[in-house]
Amino acid sequence: MATVEVFVDDAVRGRLPGRCVVTGEPTQHFVREDVPIGSGLGALWLLVFLGPIGWLILLLVALTRRRPILTVRLPMSEAPFGKLQSTRRALLIGGSMLVGGAAGVLVSAMLDLGTTAFAVLGLVALVGLVVSVVARVSLAFQEVGVSLDASRRWVTLKYVSTEFADAVRAQEVPR
Repeated sequence: MATVEVFVDDAVRGRLPGRCVVTGEPTQHFVREDVPIGSGLGALWLLVFLGPIGWLILLLVALTRRRPILTVRLPMSEAPFGKLQSTRRALLIGGSMLVGGAAGVLVSAMLDLGTTAFAVLGLVALVGLVVSVVARVSLAFQEVGVSLDASRRWVTLKYVSTEFADAVRAQEVPR
C-alpha cells in the first residue's frame, strides 16, 4: 500500500491514471466518492461533561451541523468496487438489525411480552452488532483514504496500490 498526493482538480475531475486504486490493474471505470471535509465536533465534545443538558446540546449541534463534502472520482475496477458495495450493504443491514433489535428489546421489556420475545430480539440485536463490527473493520481495509490538505489544493490518497502511485508520479509534469 502506498500514499500519493494529487492536485485537487485532478481528483475532482477524474484526471487520474487509468489504473485501479486498489489492485493497480488497468481500468476505465471511475467511482465517485464523497468525503466529508474538516474535523468532527472538536472542543464541543466537552459538553459531555455538562450532563444531560450538554448531551442534548451536543446532539442538536451534531444533527444540524453541515460539513462540506469533497467529491472525487477514483479509478477502480469492477471487482473491488463490487466488494466495497457489498461490504457497505452489510454494514447498513447490520446497523438496521442492531437498531431494530434494540428497539424491540425495549418494547418487549415495556410491554412484558415474555422472555422468548426478549431473547429473540436480543439475539437479533447481537447479530446486528457483530455484522456491523465485522463490516466496519473490513471497510477499513477496503476503502481508499482521501484527505484534503490545509491549503485545499492537494488531495492525499492513502492505502492505494503501488502501481497506481507509480502511475500518478509518472503522470506528473516535471517543474
